[in-house]
Amino acid sequence: MRSFGAVKRILFLSIALAPCAVLAQPKERKPSRHDAAMVAIIVPSDDPAHARFNPAVHEPRVVVRNAGTDFMDMVLIEYGTEGFPMRRFVHGRRLRPGQQDTVQLPHLIDAAPGLNTFIATVSRPGGRRDRWKEDNTLRSTFTAADALSDRIVLQHRTGPDPAGEEIALTTTRGRVILNRAPGAWAADSTYSDTLVLAEASYVLHFRQGSSSDGLRVLGTDGRVIKQLQGPRGMPVAYQFSVGGSVGVKP
Repeated sequence: MRSFGAVKRILFLSIALAPCAVLAQPKERKPSRHDAAMVAIIVPSDDPAHARFNPAVHEPRVVVRNAGTDFMDMVLIEYGTEGFPMRRFVHGRRLRPGQQDTVQLPHLIDAAPGLNTFIATVSRPGGRRDRWKEDNTLRSTFTAADALSDRIVLQHRTGPDPAGEEIALTTTRGRVILNRAPGAWAADSTYSDTLVLAEASYVLHFRQGSSSDGLRVLGTDGRVIKQLQGPRGMPVAYQFSVGGSVGVKP
């Protein structure tokens, strides 16, 4: 006679596991009046979607959203690189329900050489307790910006029509180190500037003209450190530090 014992055991296991499947379901999110969300970390980040803004030495940039049903008049943002002190910033722009905003944060970006992790958290939407904390924090992996020696060479070859070409080097505090304004160039010429830089963080801006081969950043040994090149009339930037890790000094 055929036995059905194996079938009975299978049915028993199915019944016993059914409650576990119910318990594993994520809890349903209920709308809350006061709820802030961290949507994205744009700077610093190794995400290819944000490549034009990175690597960076200052001004982290994040996207926050009012995920609540009430207007949000302020939100507290805590941010920093893992292994370094965290900082706080109060974003005071009023956001309607569902609205998001890109926030440029102050301070330099702390970093050790190589890969780092940046953390950004929102809290206190409208000065109230956040009712849903699962979307408050994001992390991004980023590569530290270049740390260069105190002597660099900027080399630039102009095209037949150099009008509009521009080079400017500033510290992240806005002090102008070099400014080659539009109209300062002769056609089909090579320009070279050797700079001795103090310990600080810098932003090099370059606007390219027609037929230009771009701007090269060289070491004193002639090695090419970086080449800046972009569409005609479009500015590009290169951020770097001198004298130690990024974020040590402004």
